[in-house]
Amino acid sequence: MSDFLGDYRPNSALHPGRLLREELTARAMSQRDFAERMRRPPQVINQILREKKSITPETALGIEKVLGIDAQFWINLQGIHDLAVERMAEDAQLLERDGLWLQRLPVRKMEQFGWIEAHSRKSGRLWELLKFFAIPSFDALPPTPEAIGFRVTEKAKVDEWALRAWLRQGEREAATREVVDFDPQQFRAAIDEIRSLTVEAPEVSWPRMQRLCADAGIVLIALPHLPKTGANGVARWLKPHKAMIQLNLRYRWADIFWFTFFHEAAHVLEGPSQRVFVDLDNGGAHDDEAELKADRFATDSLTPPDPYQAFIERGHFSGSAVQKFADQIEIHPGVVVGRLQHDGHLLHDRLNSLRDRWQFADPGTVT
Repeated sequence: MSDFLGDYRPNSALHPGRLLREELTARAMSQRDFAERMRRPPQVINQILREKKSITPETALGIEKVLGIDAQFWINLQGIHDLAVERMAEDAQLLERDGLWLQRLPVRKMEQFGWIEAHSRKSGRLWELLKFFAIPSFDALPPTPEAIGFRVTEKAKVDEWALRAWLRQGEREAATREVVDFDPQQFRAAIDEIRSLTVEAPEVSWPRMQRLCADAGIVLIALPHLPKTGANGVARWLKPHKAMIQLNLRYRWADIFWFTFFHEAAHVLEGPSQRVFVDLDNGGAHDDEAELKADRFATDSLTPPDPYQAFIERGHFSGSAVQKFADQIEIHPGVVVGRLQHDGHLLHDRLNSLRDRWQFADPGTVT
């Protein structure tokens, strides 16, 4: 129905009394004659024709008998009128009470990504936002989950509502994905295979990653970046046996994408939790033990500590040396470059030719 109606928001509501009045005129039937045929008080018929009174099922059945026009037509028309009147009243209330939400939320980007239907009217956009969050009013929005764990230094960088919109779209997409019950052993095996996919093109690695995760009980989703979310990824449990990893191509660097996946995978391996683990971009300055542990897991999974330490001690970080080491540990060279830059062994403008940059072919497909 929404596809059919599109951006339709009537400025007025057609009362069925108007059509009834036109029908009587066309038939040259007076109000009194019609009331007598209907066996209804003239004042009741007059109020209907003056659009002051609704057509009830009893009246609709009478009209069908007298004029031969199906009762369902009049009931449908009355319902459309009543809904339009109620919608116009609520639209006015929404604009007065909740218009600021159009500034708080990244509406244009959400429309661009197809997360909500585009509307030219402000009231239509507000309705779309309510449907997006599945709430009857903005007063029903739950508070920011404490589990997200915003720190004061991060709040200055992160727009809370952009982040919550991004998280909500992940929930919406995950709800449509069916996966088996979570199996930690299966997921550990999947992680090992996913590591080997770093050397593959994204059009090969991405669908394979999604399938491996689904077979272990995890929904894997990639969503476009919303400005000011500050998030690279998130891990959360939707049900006791269904987890979700949601990734963001915020900087488009493939090595950051891979690190984020393994970081979130570490949270999932800890088992079901009420916490929402959001990987906020804070320069790696984690002070949370769970986040530090996830960082270590991602780092050691991608670049095993002993071979990496031996490579560092040799002190040769040319392009050929990095490529040779990457081949040795069977990882994409861009992952090695990313870690060397992060650890301060390379300047951030060095060897970026070995790093891949990815983008979205559409909102959920990585290329």
